[in-house]
Amino acid sequence: MPLSDEERRARSRERSRRYYEEHKERLNRQSKEYRERLKREDPEGYRERRRRYNEKKDPEKAREWARESYRRRREQRGEEMLETKRAYRSGHREQLRASNRRWYRRHQEEEKFKARERYRLRRLAEGHVVVPRPRLSAEERLRREERRRACEEERSYRLSEVELSWVERRPDRAAVCKYRRRFRKFHNGGSSGKEKLEQRSAVWGHRCWMCGSAVEAMDHVKPIARGGSSWPSNMRPICRSCNSKKGDRWPTRRPMRQFIEGLMCRPRGSGVHVSSSPP
Repeated sequence: MPLSDEERRARSRERSRRYYEEHKERLNRQSKEYRERLKREDPEGYRERRRRYNEKKDPEKAREWARESYRRRREQRGEEMLETKRAYRSGHREQLRASNRRWYRRHQEEEKFKARERYRLRRLAEGHVVVPRPRLSAEERLRREERRRACEEERSYRLSEVELSWVERRPDRAAVCKYRRRFRKFHNGGSSGKEKLEQRSAVWGHRCWMCGSAVEAMDHVKPIARGGSSWPSNMRPICRSCNSKKGDRWPTRRPMRQFIEGLMCRPRGSGVHVSSSPP
């Protein structure tokens, strides 16, 4: 009576198992010699074969095996591995930097999302209430990036030599200040588009609201550092000199000389009320 396919496969597996048990030492020695020779002759091909084999067999188990193997090697010869890593990094700095940049470009969004989650969890553990930012679509991110670049190109002034030298001397401190301002601005709320800012500037005659000179920036009347928002009601045109002198002071005590003088020169009965804020 002929055997079925399942019975033939079972007999074949049994013969293979018996043969392996009888010649176990010789087969393991030959397999180890083959792997060592392949490592020396073609290391890239060896790693690729191992990767494909492990992924095909059991990806999760293969990753766990790799982590456990790495831990064992660290325990056995940790100092030697550290010295080897230092020597390799010192001799391949540019290659490693290029590889890191390529990896970050491929995983940029995932890393940013992970960093935001870590920050949110840390703030929650400290007792702060953190509102998670929504994840933007690719089109929205592209639109915001184009708008940011356009605003940078249209800026009416640049850093002075003193400020530029400070940024060059203390890049770490400048980065911290920039991040702190962005964090406060986001949590204070509000937004002002280009058209809204133009309207606010027109209310003040496109002049500085503190001294009446030419406009060089838009000022947060209540500074961001004091909890001021970015809504149009908190934005006014200002020159660079007054903006530097005002800083983060609140409330502002400096009189609006040019604006008040302009209102005083208007004819009686025009319906204009003199106050500390524009109509």
